[in-house]
Amino acid sequence: MKTKFIATVLLAAQVSLFASPAFADPPTTTVAVPLIVPTPPASEPDVGTALSPLRKLQPAPFTGVLVSPGGVASLIAELNSIKSLIKIEVDKAKADEQARAYFQVGEVTARADADKKVAQAQLDARGKEIDLLTAQLKKEENNRTNTPLWTGLGFGAGIVVTVLTVVVVNKASK
Repeated sequence: MKTKFIATVLLAAQVSLFASPAFADPPTTTVAVPLIVPTPPASEPDVGTALSPLRKLQPAPFTGVLVSPGGVASLIAELNSIKSLIKIEVDKAKADEQARAYFQVGEVTARADADKKVAQAQLDARGKEIDLLTAQLKKEENNRTNTPLWTGLGFGAGIVVTVLTVVVVNKASK
């Protein structure tokens, strides 16, 4: 137990004394893609825009991809044009979405206008119906008989008939 403790302490001491942190140096050089494409010598055949990955056991001074001068030009042109291609695609997508949004807004606006016109027509029809019924009601009120007059006449006629009946019954019973 004591030896394990001593071994741990010694190991920790060695690690703390001899280990130092390692920090990466900031990059001092940048790799630039040449904008001038080298022309091949006249003795070398033109292979066009060839990109050829190296395979295992293939003789070459390095590992990687062999690129012909035409291939370098093609890569440079592609790298230079990729931002404009992306911008064109983004602008196309924006225009498509904007057209779709304008279409949807137009569709909703047309539907809302149609609903508004239908509701206004229904409201106007109900207003005309109310005006017609009001006119009919006024006409009927003007044409109806005078209720208090007929009530008074009926009441008076009832009294007269009752009095006459009483008089006739009295004369007849005598």
